[in-house]
Amino acid sequence: MRAMILAAACLLAACGASTESSDDVPDPNERALPYGAIIAAGENWTLNADPGAQAVSFIVDDGAEPVEAADVWTPPQTTEGGYRLTTGEITLDLIEEACTTDGIPYPMRATVSYGGQAYPGCAAVRWDYQLIALMPQIDACIARSPEVRWVTYAGRQGDGNMLVRLSGGDAFDCTVTPGNMPEVISFGPRSETLAVATDHAALFVRGPGDNPGGLCYDAPEVRGADGALLGWMMDPMGC
Repeated sequence: MRAMILAAACLLAACGASTESSDDVPDPNERALPYGAIIAAGENWTLNADPGAQAVSFIVDDGAEPVEAADVWTPPQTTEGGYRLTTGEITLDLIEEACTTDGIPYPMRATVSYGGQAYPGCAAVRWDYQLIALMPQIDACIARSPEVRWVTYAGRQGDGNMLVRLSGGDAFDCTVTPGNMPEVISFGPRSETLAVATDHAALFVRGPGDNPGGLCYDAPEVRGADGALLGWMMDPMGC
Protein backbone atom coordinates (compact mmCIF):
# COMPACT_ATOMS: atom_id res chain seq x y z
CA MET A 1 0.00 0.00 0.00
CA ARG A 2 1.11 3.52 -0.61
CA ALA A 3 -0.46 5.77 2.00
CA MET A 4 -0.02 9.49 1.91
CA ILE A 5 -1.08 12.15 4.34
CA LEU A 6 -0.39 15.49 2.75
CA ALA A 7 0.23 18.77 4.55
CA ALA A 8 -2.76 21.06 4.77
CA ALA A 9 -0.70 24.23 4.66
CA CYS A 10 2.37 25.74 3.00
CA LEU A 11 5.61 23.89 2.37
CA LEU A 12 7.60 23.35 5.55
CA ALA A 13 10.67 25.49 5.11
CA ALA A 14 8.88 28.28 3.24
CA CYS A 15 6.77 29.02 6.28
CA GLY A 16 9.67 30.63 8.08
CA ALA A 17 12.00 29.75 10.89
CA SER A 18 11.83 30.29 14.60
CA THR A 19 12.93 33.76 15.65
CA GLU A 20 13.80 32.75 19.20
CA SER A 21 16.78 34.44 20.80
CA SER A 22 19.52 32.32 22.35
CA ASP A 23 17.87 32.91 25.74
CA ASP A 24 14.60 31.45 24.41
CA VAL A 25 16.04 28.17 23.09
CA PRO A 26 14.53 25.44 25.31
CA ASP A 27 16.79 23.80 27.89
CA PRO A 28 16.92 20.07 27.01
CA ASN A 29 17.24 19.26 30.72
CA GLU A 30 13.68 20.50 31.28
CA ARG A 31 12.26 17.52 29.36
CA ALA A 32 10.50 19.69 26.82
CA LEU A 33 10.74 18.98 23.10
CA PRO A 34 12.18 22.05 21.32
CA TYR A 35 9.51 24.04 19.52
CA GLY A 36 10.15 23.32 15.87
CA ALA A 37 9.32 21.07 12.95
CA ILE A 38 9.78 17.34 13.61
CA ILE A 39 11.29 15.22 10.85
CA ALA A 40 10.83 11.44 11.16
CA ALA A 41 11.74 8.68 8.71
CA GLY A 42 11.89 4.92 8.39
CA GLU A 43 11.82 2.25 5.71
CA ASN A 44 9.69 3.70 2.86
CA TRP A 45 8.09 6.40 4.98
CA THR A 46 8.60 10.00 6.09
CA LEU A 47 6.75 12.34 8.43
CA ASN A 48 6.92 16.12 8.79
CA ALA A 49 5.11 17.80 11.67
CA ASP A 50 5.51 21.58 11.49
CA PRO A 51 4.05 24.11 13.95
CA GLY A 52 4.89 26.93 11.54
CA ALA A 53 2.79 25.40 8.78
CA GLN A 54 0.21 24.11 11.29
CA ALA A 55 0.35 20.85 9.34
CA VAL A 56 1.40 17.21 9.58
CA SER A 57 2.50 15.26 6.51
CA PHE A 58 2.95 11.47 6.57
CA ILE A 59 3.96 9.57 3.43
CA VAL A 60 4.30 5.80 3.09
CA ASP A 61 5.49 4.51 -0.28
CA ASP A 62 5.61 0.78 -0.90
CA GLY A 63 4.45 0.86 -4.50
CA ALA A 64 0.64 0.58 -4.35
CA GLU A 65 -2.25 3.05 -4.72
CA PRO A 66 -1.97 6.30 -2.75
CA VAL A 67 -4.37 7.11 0.08
CA GLU A 68 -4.55 10.81 0.96
CA ALA A 69 -5.70 12.66 4.06
CA ALA A 70 -4.75 15.85 5.91
CA ASP A 71 -4.32 16.81 9.54
CA VAL A 72 -3.22 19.84 11.50
CA TRP A 73 -0.41 20.30 13.99
CA THR A 74 -0.98 19.52 17.64
CA PRO A 75 1.80 20.05 20.20
CA PRO A 76 3.54 16.85 21.39
CA GLN A 77 2.77 15.78 24.94
CA THR A 78 5.41 14.48 27.36
CA THR A 79 5.37 10.73 27.97
CA GLU A 80 7.58 8.44 30.04
CA GLY A 81 10.89 8.61 28.23
CA GLY A 82 9.69 10.72 25.32
CA TYR A 83 6.82 12.50 23.63
CA ARG A 84 3.59 11.77 21.74
CA LEU A 85 1.95 13.76 18.96
CA THR A 86 -1.61 12.76 18.07
CA THR A 87 -3.58 14.36 15.25
CA GLY A 88 -6.51 12.74 13.46
CA GLU A 89 -5.55 9.14 12.69
CA ILE A 90 -1.82 9.76 13.08
CA THR A 91 0.08 9.09 16.30
CA LEU A 92 3.81 9.77 16.52
CA ASP A 93 5.65 8.36 19.54
CA LEU A 94 9.18 9.60 20.21
CA ILE A 95 11.77 8.09 22.56
CA GLU A 96 14.93 10.01 23.41
CA GLU A 97 17.63 7.56 22.38
CA ALA A 98 20.11 7.28 19.53
CA CYS A 99 18.67 5.84 16.32
CA THR A 100 19.92 5.29 12.77
CA THR A 101 17.97 4.89 9.54
CA ASP A 102 19.28 4.90 5.98
CA GLY A 103 22.75 5.48 7.39
CA ILE A 104 21.75 8.76 9.08
CA PRO A 105 22.01 9.08 12.89
CA TYR A 106 19.08 10.69 14.71
CA PRO A 107 18.65 11.63 18.39
CA MET A 108 15.22 10.01 18.79
CA ARG A 109 13.52 6.72 18.01
CA ALA A 110 10.12 7.15 16.35
CA THR A 111 7.03 5.04 15.79
CA VAL A 112 4.13 6.24 13.64
CA SER A 113 0.78 4.53 14.15
CA TYR A 114 -1.66 4.90 11.26
CA GLY A 115 -4.34 2.72 9.67
CA GLY A 116 -3.87 -0.05 12.19
CA GLN A 117 -0.15 -0.35 11.40
CA ALA A 118 2.99 0.71 13.21
CA TYR A 119 5.90 2.23 11.29
CA PRO A 120 9.24 2.23 13.21
CA GLY A 121 11.99 4.69 12.43
CA CYS A 122 13.94 7.67 13.75
CA ALA A 123 13.30 11.39 14.30
CA ALA A 124 14.86 14.79 14.99
CA VAL A 125 13.69 18.36 15.42
CA ARG A 126 14.53 20.22 12.21
CA TRP A 127 17.77 22.13 12.64
CA ASP A 128 16.36 25.64 12.04
CA TYR A 129 14.36 25.66 15.30
CA GLN A 130 17.39 27.35 16.89
CA LEU A 131 18.43 29.41 13.87
CA ILE A 132 18.62 32.76 15.66
CA ALA A 133 20.76 31.35 18.47
CA LEU A 134 23.18 29.96 15.89
CA MET A 135 23.74 33.22 14.02
CA PRO A 136 27.20 33.85 15.59
CA GLN A 137 28.41 30.45 14.38
CA ILE A 138 26.82 30.91 10.95
CA ASP A 139 28.41 34.33 10.52
CA ALA A 140 31.82 33.08 11.63
CA CYS A 141 31.69 30.40 8.94
CA ILE A 142 30.39 32.68 6.17
CA ALA A 143 33.27 35.06 6.94
CA ARG A 144 35.63 32.35 5.62
CA SER A 145 33.84 32.34 2.23
CA PRO A 146 31.53 35.38 1.99
CA GLU A 147 30.11 34.43 -1.42
CA VAL A 148 28.68 31.17 0.00
CA ARG A 149 25.63 32.26 2.04
CA TRP A 150 23.16 29.36 1.83
CA VAL A 151 22.96 27.35 5.06
CA THR A 152 21.69 23.78 4.72
CA TYR A 153 22.35 22.79 8.33
CA ALA A 154 23.65 24.19 11.60
CA GLY A 155 23.71 22.39 14.93
CA ARG A 156 25.65 20.90 17.81
CA GLN A 157 27.55 17.69 17.21
CA GLY A 158 28.57 14.89 19.55
CA ASP A 159 31.82 16.61 20.57
CA GLY A 160 29.94 19.74 21.69
CA ASN A 161 31.10 21.89 18.78
CA MET A 162 28.79 23.32 16.12
CA LEU A 163 28.67 22.16 12.50
CA VAL A 164 27.58 24.66 9.84
CA ARG A 165 27.06 23.41 6.28
CA LEU A 166 27.17 26.04 3.52
CA SER A 167 26.37 25.89 -0.19
CA GLY A 168 26.17 28.25 -3.14
CA GLY A 169 28.23 27.09 -6.07
CA ASP A 170 30.72 25.42 -3.72
CA ALA A 171 29.79 23.47 -0.59
CA PHE A 172 31.63 23.65 2.72
CA ASP A 173 31.60 22.11 6.18
CA CYS A 174 32.59 24.47 9.00
CA THR A 175 33.19 23.45 12.62
CA VAL A 176 32.87 26.20 15.21
CA THR A 177 33.07 26.50 18.99
CA PRO A 178 29.77 27.31 20.74
CA GLY A 179 29.06 30.68 22.37
CA ASN A 180 28.59 34.29 21.32
CA MET A 181 32.27 34.68 20.30
CA PRO A 182 32.77 31.51 18.26
CA GLU A 183 36.10 30.34 16.91
CA VAL A 184 36.30 28.48 13.61
CA ILE A 185 38.04 25.16 14.22
CA SER A 186 37.95 23.82 10.68
CA PHE A 187 36.67 24.95 7.28
CA GLY A 188 36.84 22.88 4.11
CA PRO A 189 34.93 21.12 1.33
CA ARG A 190 31.72 19.40 2.36
CA SER A 191 32.20 15.80 3.44
CA GLU A 192 29.86 13.61 1.41
CA THR A 193 30.38 10.77 3.88
CA LEU A 194 29.07 12.77 6.85
CA ALA A 195 25.33 12.23 7.17
CA VAL A 196 23.45 14.65 9.44
CA ALA A 197 19.75 14.43 10.35
CA THR A 198 17.57 17.19 8.78
CA ASP A 199 20.40 18.50 6.57
CA HIS A 200 18.73 20.27 3.59
CA ALA A 201 15.30 19.95 5.24
CA ALA A 202 15.43 23.75 5.72
CA LEU A 203 17.45 26.30 3.73
CA PHE A 204 18.47 29.68 5.12
CA VAL A 205 20.03 32.41 2.99
CA ARG A 206 22.02 34.92 5.02
CA GLY A 207 21.54 38.59 4.16
CA PRO A 208 22.19 41.23 3.07
CA GLY A 209 20.93 41.18 -0.50
CA ASP A 210 17.75 40.95 -2.53
CA ASN A 211 14.99 38.48 -1.77
CA PRO A 212 16.36 35.20 -3.20
CA GLY A 213 12.95 33.84 -4.21
CA GLY A 214 13.38 35.38 -7.65
CA LEU A 215 10.44 34.91 -10.01
CA CYS A 216 9.14 31.93 -8.02
CA TYR A 217 7.95 33.57 -4.79
CA ASP A 218 8.88 36.01 -2.06
CA ALA A 219 11.08 34.02 0.31
CA PRO A 220 9.90 34.51 3.93
CA GLU A 221 12.09 36.90 5.91
CA VAL A 222 13.92 36.01 9.10
CA ARG A 223 14.41 38.91 11.50
CA GLY A 224 16.26 39.19 14.78
CA ALA A 225 14.82 40.31 18.10
CA ASP A 226 15.66 43.92 17.17
CA GLY A 227 13.76 43.65 13.88
CA ALA A 228 16.88 43.64 11.73
CA LEU A 229 16.69 41.50 8.59
CA LEU A 230 18.95 38.46 8.96
CA GLY A 231 18.03 36.59 5.79
CA TRP A 232 15.38 34.43 4.19
CA MET A 233 14.05 30.86 4.29
CA MET A 234 13.98 29.10 0.94
CA ASP A 235 11.79 26.19 -0.10
CA PRO A 236 13.99 23.05 -0.29
CA MET A 237 11.70 21.73 -3.04
CA GLY A 238 12.48 24.71 -5.30
CA CYS A 239 9.91 26.55 -7.42
